[in-house]
Amino acid sequence: MNVAASITSIMSTNLVTVNCKDALGKAKAIFETHNIHHLPVMDFNTIKGILSKVDLLHFIEGSVRGRGNGLLEETRLRSWKVEEIMKEKLVTLTTAHTIADALDIFKLNQVHCLPILEEGKLVGILTPHDFILALASAKEKQQYRNYKVA
Repeated sequence: MNVAASITSIMSTNLVTVNCKDALGKAKAIFETHNIHHLPVMDFNTIKGILSKVDLLHFIEGSVRGRGNGLLEETRLRSWKVEEIMKEKLVTLTTAHTIADALDIFKLNQVHCLPILEEGKLVGILTPHDFILALASAKEKQQYRNYKVA
């Protein structure tokens, strides 16, 4: 992997988002359907926060711990809004940043999701999973190059 390359070469661009006024139940369904771990939270075309699957699970566990009450969980998921538990303080990058820039942020700030902006608009996100996919792809290409026909 070339760490001097643009983050656009490894970021995820097929984004699923939620609105800050959406019920947490909608976010839970998206997490389950799309098998993702971070949801950008939007208000019109502006990113307002990130909701992580872990944050949602902590909310659910805290709301029903020791009660065993699925009805209580469903009621809270319908009545609480995404904006009430999302992370609002975001570290963002632009499409001009490099993979090395993103690595430094992940290493120093211990964040798990970087929204990528272009002219103030969300165009992608970058997570450690994107790095894993890029490294796996590079490994496969290297193995293919080293393969010799007998």
